[in-house]
Amino acid sequence: LQLVKNKIFGLPYIVSVYSDIILKVEHKNKKDDAGIGTCFCIIALDENGERTMIGITNKHCVENYSSLKVYNKLDVEIEYSQIVKDQNRDLAYIIFKDVDSLGPYFVLKPEVEILSEIVTIGYPSVPFTKDSYQLAHKGEVNSFVEDFQHNKLFLTSAKTSSGNSGSPVINDEGCVIGILCEELYNKDLFIEKGKPPYFAAIPSEEIIASLNQYLNVNGRNYKFHLL
Repeated sequence: LQLVKNKIFGLPYIVSVYSDIILKVEHKNKKDDAGIGTCFCIIALDENGERTMIGITNKHCVENYSSLKVYNKLDVEIEYSQIVKDQNRDLAYIIFKDVDSLGPYFVLKPEVEILSEIVTIGYPSVPFTKDSYQLAHKGEVNSFVEDFQHNKLFLTSAKTSSGNSGSPVINDEGCVIGILCEELYNKDLFIEKGKPPYFAAIPSEEIIASLNQYLNVNGRNYKFHLL
């Protein structure tokens, strides 16, 4: 029923419904340099039907930190118990202590269509503003690519910036079809030839494979809501 509502009322409605489960990840490294990223929440069910709230983010958002905190859009800290990192992909999972009643939660959809309309939501840094605010950017899926490390990615036209790492890429059904991971940008080519940046995302197909491989928390196997 929720996905039907999402399709009927469109992207502005989707942003309003899911904004509460898109969280800000703040960390400091060992040199005390601060950084910001984004995570989004799904619900996992173990074999006993017990629910666990899991934040999906990029591994580079949670590596080599001296302190790491997670906040909702109202800057209320959300406590977590564990961080699980994918050893091969730029993905990590924040296991929260409690199942928050913020829902509805995201559904992962492995199918991605070229030129399909999408929206991203995250916490990019904005110059001359005093805080990190939740921003939504609309765009479309442009292409499927593979980088030199053989990672499967797709490109979107939705504008991103530092802090958007870990942002969900959401289709017009309200399903997550991928996670923003990096800006493909070469400063010299931009200066010399005006070559613009491209914005890359890891598809949900890879997220699902990663979850099935790495997420076994406290000896419990989990199932996830997929479409």
